[in-house]
Amino acid sequence: MKTYTDTDLAAAADAVANGEITFSEGGDAELPPPPDTEPKVVCSFRLPVEAYQQLRQIAGERGLKPTALMRDWVLAGLASADRDRTISVADLLRVVAALPDAHPDAA
Repeated sequence: MKTYTDTDLAAAADAVANGEITFSEGGDAELPPPPDTEPKVVCSFRLPVEAYQQLRQIAGERGLKPTALMRDWVLAGLASADRDRTISVADLLRVVAALPDAHPDAA
């Protein structure tokens, strides 16, 4: 947004007073189109540098900006939150390690 000085404003007022600038009520104003998406909010969070570099690489491979990829992942996670329970990889590995050997002949 441009900032105007007192001199700029005084010059504009003089131009209006001298009839150099006129206003009319008969013209049609061209308005910008309404947004085609719902409003969004800005969120901030911290990632390790290595994770962000990997995010940038994956986003680039998909032709996306990193922020668009993060948004996609968050929305996908929220969509699946009602259907699935998320567990950590460490917990999953502990469960798998505790399972009896499914193929005793494989050894």
